[in-house]
Amino acid sequence: MPVAERVEFCACGNEANMLAIRLARLFTGRKKVLRFVENFHGWADEVTMAGTAGIVAPEVKVIPMNDINLVEKELATKEYALIMTEGGGAHMAGQMPWDIEFIKAIPGIANKYGTLWQIDEVVTGFREDKGGWQAVVGVKPDLTSLGKCTSGGMAIGAIVGRADVFEAFNPKSPAERSLRHTGTWNGNPLLSSAGVAACTLYKDGEPQKKAREMGAYLKEQGNKILKDKNISGRLYGRTIIHLHFGPLDFEPDNEYSPPTRDIQKIFDKEMANAKTLLGLHLLHRGIATMGARFFVLSSVHTKQDIDRTMEAFASSLDDMLAEGVLPTI
Repeated sequence: MPVAERVEFCACGNEANMLAIRLARLFTGRKKVLRFVENFHGWADEVTMAGTAGIVAPEVKVIPMNDINLVEKELATKEYALIMTEGGGAHMAGQMPWDIEFIKAIPGIANKYGTLWQIDEVVTGFREDKGGWQAVVGVKPDLTSLGKCTSGGMAIGAIVGRADVFEAFNPKSPAERSLRHTGTWNGNPLLSSAGVAACTLYKDGEPQKKAREMGAYLKEQGNKILKDKNISGRLYGRTIIHLHFGPLDFEPDNEYSPPTRDIQKIFDKEMANAKTLLGLHLLHRGIATMGARFFVLSSVHTKQDIDRTMEAFASSLDDMLAEGVLPTI
């Protein structure tokens, strides 16, 4: 990751995002944080979903995704220390994906107004490329947060970024610009050893290639099933395959895009309930998913695993059609 001139380890991705905010405030001398609707960064006050019960985050503003004019309007106030984006898009790497041209425009605008830009790669780090999602789209942020991918699934987090921003960790920095970062699990030797082993496996890109191949196969087979059954829905994504039930506004021309750009349709509550029901049907058939909201592929999945999953998928959809809970074309 070209952004990783320095690294600081912590206990999890949530902590890495909190560290990013503190670093940005010390570096810029500002307080405010700009975030985006439905982007997930953890459970702490300043990184959790807007409107979550019990949070106090007066310095955080949350705006709609993919509106570069709105981003510039906010950053032009020169009040923001940090702008945060979730790698791939909102909800596990892109249930609502980023417009790539929008993402490519952010660094220029952030730099223009003196705001740091962070990509949260807790989910996407090393998943599709050894350089993370930022390497896939060809951008270089100022900071990046990483999570359990850094240690092969063990509980760890890290913030990586520009050397000058990380001067806050330098013990020679003046007190007003110094960040003392303590924690029992920061750089824990056991977890770090697991990380060395895992990252060594990632470096040649073969695990990522295998996961992409299995993701493409699952998506191809699953969309054929949906079309054959006249169900109004599509699978989309690369190594995390998302499922959309609902109106098909167009046929996507790329692997990331859902068949609609309407965020209300993508996060429709009734269709979310249908996906939860699908998840239960799949569990009864021996297939575990994240509530059928997405299918997370890895390098250890095989074609046989996908075929078995698709058999269960087709059978589950048949039952749900009989129950009258799925939209049809």
